[in-house]
Amino acid sequence: MLRKNFYVRCSVCKSIITDDEQRFFDGFDPCPECGNKGSVARELWPKLDMLDVLDSIKFPPDVNDAGKLKLVLYCAFFEALFEDFLAGLLDKMNTPADMVDYLLESNSSFLERLGLFKQTSGESLETVLGKADYGEFIRAIMFLNDEKNRFVVQDHEINFELLAKSFQAAEQNMLSAFVFLNNKFLR
Repeated sequence: MLRKNFYVRCSVCKSIITDDEQRFFDGFDPCPECGNKGSVARELWPKLDMLDVLDSIKFPPDVNDAGKLKLVLYCAFFEALFEDFLAGLLDKMNTPADMVDYLLESNSSFLERLGLFKQTSGESLETVLGKADYGEFIRAIMFLNDEKNRFVVQDHEINFELLAKSFQAAEQNMLSAFVFLNNKFLR
């Protein structure tokens, strides 16, 4: 399962905090980054609809159709988190909302969004995550995305052993990698 921790985003400084005991979310503890004591609502991260998708990805990848479905769901979940992150990054750069929508819509493929990240941050996502010990994670996501594209375009044999290793790398680091990106670029 991808979700091991309970994450909450501070509405003031935008930091994402691990909150397994829900003390920060419930307003008992101040934000460790900005000191806000809960005067502004804190939000569950990722959003509930995304957590529902995350919770549905529980089946083993060794069954042909289940493995293909899991592949599509993992990629969709990553892309949704990445889009949300890119929107936040563009917003932090004071990009008008209609321009954010345009940029995300006109850069809708995985590779285009990787390029958009590099344009806005000055480094590739692979470099940024690699420096933070998420190199295996981003390589796994890139492999999963390539497999998904080949599967969608042409029905090809999927190597479920390699797929299982990539799922494992994604499961171990998906949310924590985005917590890292958020806290590095959006606070």
